Amino acid sequence: MSKTLHREGNTEALDVQEIETVENGKSCRLPALHPYWKYARRDFITYKAPPKHRDVVAIEEWMVRIAIIQEDLEWLLRLPHQRFWCQVVFDDTVHRCLGSCLQNAPRYFDPEYDSLKDDTVQRLQKDLHRKVFMAYLRMATYKESPATHITPAVFGEIIYDNYIFDIPKLLDLCVLYGRGNEMLLRKMLTNIFTQQPKYMEDLEAAIPTILQVFDNIQKRITHEEAFHPQPINSLTEAMTPLTPDGVADLVAYVADTSATLYWFLEVYPPTAAVFLKALLPTRLATFVAVVLPVLKRQLRSVEETYSSSDRSLGKRLAFAKLCFIKLFRKVVFVSCLKPSLEISGRQETAWAEDYLQMMTACMEEKRFISAYDCVFPFAEDVQLLANTGCALDHTRIKYMQEAITAAHLSVGKSRKAASGSAAGDSVLAEALANQGAEFNGECMQSESLEGACASLKMSDIELESLVTSINDLLPTLGDGFVIACLEYFNYDLEAVINRLLCDSLPPTLDTLDRSLPRKQQQQQKVTALSSRANVFDGDEFDVFADGSRVDSSRVFTGKKDEKITDSGVLDDKSHVEELKEFIRQRYTSTGDADAYDDEYDDTYDINQIGADDADSADELANRRSFVVPRVLGALERDERREESFARRDDAHQQPEQTPEQTRNGGGFVPFTEDPALLRERAAQRWQTKATQRGRPPPKRDNVVGQAKGQGQETGTVHARKSKEKHKSSGANHNRKSMASRKMAKGMF
Repeated sequence: MSKTLHREGNTEALDVQEIETVENGKSCRLPALHPYWKYARRDFITYKAPPKHRDVVAIEEWMVRIAIIQEDLEWLLRLPHQRFWCQVVFDDTVHRCLGSCLQNAPRYFDPEYDSLKDDTVQRLQKDLHRKVFMAYLRMATYKESPATHITPAVFGEIIYDNYIFDIPKLLDLCVLYGRGNEMLLRKMLTNIFTQQPKYMEDLEAAIPTILQVFDNIQKRITHEEAFHPQPINSLTEAMTPLTPDGVADLVAYVADTSATLYWFLEVYPPTAAVFLKALLPTRLATFVAVVLPVLKRQLRSVEETYSSSDRSLGKRLAFAKLCFIKLFRKVVFVSCLKPSLEISGRQETAWAEDYLQMMTACMEEKRFISAYDCVFPFAEDVQLLANTGCALDHTRIKYMQEAITAAHLSVGKSRKAASGSAAGDSVLAEALANQGAEFNGECMQSESLEGACASLKMSDIELESLVTSINDLLPTLGDGFVIACLEYFNYDLEAVINRLLCDSLPPTLDTLDRSLPRKQQQQQKVTALSSRANVFDGDEFDVFADGSRVDSSRVFTGKKDEKITDSGVLDDKSHVEELKEFIRQRYTSTGDADAYDDEYDDTYDINQIGADDADSADELANRRSFVVPRVLGALERDERREESFARRDDAHQQPEQTPEQTRNGGGFVPFTEDPALLRERAAQRWQTKATQRGRPPPKRDNVVGQAKGQGQETGTVHARKSKEKHKSSGANHNRKSMASRKMAKGMF
């Protein structure tokens, strides 16, 4: 017998604690995490999936097994912190039991189990599902309380070295518990990847294996090499035809892979960078465009064998396609679009360029890009990038939009393209929204987007587009049944798909045959009359369009009885009376003409029309005086000559006047002022202002100096040198250099 002595209130980390024990009368101290503390008599059994059919014996056996596993898990969860970790770390049966639950538990997209329709079986499965999640949640927590915790670094080593968590387990946890416990699961994964970065390295090493799975499926389906060269002997297996069971297994495998990857990235988005680094988006586009259509054709070829479950297989294949598209979107959004919204600066353009490069690389896969644009319109992403201020290449955007439109047309879907404006970009204004739904009666919530199905009156082309969109997801439905569903839901594509996937159609539609074909429209017999085309079709004399509208009084056969002569035409004055009445109504004014007009027209008030016209007597008097023509002015010239001689004689008799007196008082009236006087007055004004502002008077340089040969002063010599040096900076001396400068700036 051993006796354990454990001190209460010990707040040390579990990895550094030591517990004193007595073994065979001897006292010893052992670490708190030691195989000695494990309960060796407790063995956990593995889990098995519930029976698919109502087999009473199998169901009872399964219920007994589940009861034992539940009892063991309840015991494990009730253990104290130290005992729990010792049992988890050193007991391999615990991991085998929990691992079998993750691997074999039914997924939400799997076909319905008949045994789970029993209330007791369903309750046992839900209880076990919850206990498994609680066990993993406790194993992902390194600190339960201040007194029960493990050092974070040691915690990361414990869970990694003892394989408590690995990448396959994390993937299974996400697909099983991601829908209802996303927040707790995200916290678990954040704690695991933060405390042990090696898990990220393991994920990088696991992605090539995932891509190899895609390659193997593509080789198996398309009977050709996928991405890597393979030896000839390895193609023998691919050449064997697929059996109905093989097609069903492939559909189930593709659906499970797509859902697992999508939920893992949905729960823990930081791993998107690893998927992007491995070029997973482009591989997904190729897989969806190449493999899924071939797998759909294979499924149609074997649907007679699976007459009871063909609808389930078709829905699972459509679900896989939707998960791949969402996985692609998640990688693109987290890696490119989300950083452009959160980070501002030069990196915005870099993220936008990465997004455009990724989309450009997928443009060749027309089937994929068409389906992706239906769920996540490219126009909205461009609008989002434009709103963040990213510099986008308009020509490149237009090219990509045209490629997407061509992809829609190539797969038989018509899309309406419109030009919108966002920061100078031309984007598509309309795109179909079809977010799809989940399986087994639970539909996903998605944003509603208006598209080509928003109108109540549909043309034949638009109706064919909607029918094709639904047939791509649910190929087993007949066109007549699809049209009936569209008419019932007012051509709402999203509502129809959600109801079909959720099996929640109204009774009027649920009673219809789901393989109902389309009604054949009776084609009218084409005749020469119905196919005619004339510019006079539909006019007042068209007897083929509507004969009752033809005025027979205006139709004459042969000549009229009344004779029209020239004198009769001239004597006919009936039009004069009509003209008089028109003039009387049009030009005769009623009321007082001098009354005030309230509707004053001020259209031309701003233009001085007529302001300069000589309308008054004063303005006429200000005109130039009458001038006698030179031919008739010989007498006046003689008189002026005599007056000039007389004034000259008077000037000889009077004293001489100075030029200034002559200008001002001698009768001379200059036509303009002397420029020298103007310059002098301007200099005086400038001098006065400079004095008022406290500026010193300008220094005048004497460049004239004395006469040549008499010598010059030093100031005059310096003034002449300064003038010679700076003469090119003013006036018109530097016109050539300024013209060259103007031409260099592009101003011609």
